[in-house]
Amino acid sequence: VYSRRRTTWNQEQIALVESLAAQASVSLEVAQLFGAVSHEKNRFETVLRTVPVGVVVCNAQCTDIRVNPAGAAMLNVPVDQNLAANPRQWPWEAFIDGKPLGSDESPLLRAAREGIETHALEIELRAGGGRRVVLLTYARPIRDADGQIQGALGTFADITSLKELQLELDTRRREAEEASLRKTRFLAAVSHDIRTPANAISLLAELIRRTASNPAMAAEVPELAQELHQSAVSLVNLLGDVLDVARFDSDRIELHETEFQLSPLLHEEYRQLLPLARQKGLSLQFNPPADAIVLRADRIKLARVIGNLVGNAIKFTETGGVRVDCDRNGDGSVQISVTDTGLGIAPEHLRHIFDEFFQLRNPERDRSKGSGLGLTICKRLVNAMGGRLDVQSMPGRGSTFMLTLPGFAVIGSGADQGSLPSTSSDGAS
Repeated sequence: VYSRRRTTWNQEQIALVESLAAQASVSLEVAQLFGAVSHEKNRFETVLRTVPVGVVVCNAQCTDIRVNPAGAAMLNVPVDQNLAANPRQWPWEAFIDGKPLGSDESPLLRAAREGIETHALEIELRAGGGRRVVLLTYARPIRDADGQIQGALGTFADITSLKELQLELDTRRREAEEASLRKTRFLAAVSHDIRTPANAISLLAELIRRTASNPAMAAEVPELAQELHQSAVSLVNLLGDVLDVARFDSDRIELHETEFQLSPLLHEEYRQLLPLARQKGLSLQFNPPADAIVLRADRIKLARVIGNLVGNAIKFTETGGVRVDCDRNGDGSVQISVTDTGLGIAPEHLRHIFDEFFQLRNPERDRSKGSGLGLTICKRLVNAMGGRLDVQSMPGRGSTFMLTLPGFAVIGSGADQGSLPSTSSDGAS
């Protein structure tokens, strides 16, 4: 009996020990599992806090929304705080393709509430002070083993600089395409305009040769020679304008700046253009500034621009007159305005008025009406001097060209110089 009891007791102890051993093994496995989970959690948290892209996580109810440090830096929001608890922490307005993004349209919220995944969606965020950020966003729901949504995770990257670069590249591409188109038109116009006087020179030279050998036609030689001279001058002027435009396109405008008073320059242009105005029966009036404005600029180029603007105004005005006004602006700049009573320019043509070979009222390309390069050259000369050339016009009422020289070109002013004389349609001045 004692032997059987001892055997039974040993078996019970063995069973107990085995049970305890099994429990210890399970506890050890659980401890190892918890250690592995803790390790993976720490590793995931380290990755989450160090990745250079924004990561945002929320629960299924979207009542707990948190963002990693990189994302918080992009969005200028607090780190490790629940953004849903205090909506005032969110300083941004969201837009997609320029349209406001509603709060229920957020990719993260749609992923958490509806299980909708988002891939490569561009969202523009705008904050006070004009700050703007463009984000490339992704979002996906977080599901448990049964497929139930437990929350959502979103990632985003700041692509603002890339979008700005893309915009700049698109702008440069359009400018290159427009430049190529302008060059094509430029070459076509140059080809036509050069061929016309060149053919005229060839024909007139042949007529002079034949006339010189025929005594009966000798009286026609002076007239033919005059026409030959005019065609040659026209060709030389055209080539000069074309070379100027080509040089300006290559940024090879050389400025020879000197100090000079503006009123004497205006007076010189007035005296040179007065005969042209009298010939057409137009009034020409120059109103110089009250003060003797002293400029530091390229006097020859400025005179060329003013002369071209006033000459154009006289050329395309049939009745009335041309007036030139000059005064100081509040910012210290100087504005010279050339106003005529001509036919004016239609609004759809204003943006082309400074293009090469653009002529509104010369479809036959009559060289006596100019080459269409004068305003182009004026615009580029004014830009080179740091100024601005603008135009305002109303069909049937005339046009005003405004030449503005920057304040840094004005180095002084003096006493009243008086006004220049003007000419009326009857030639009195």
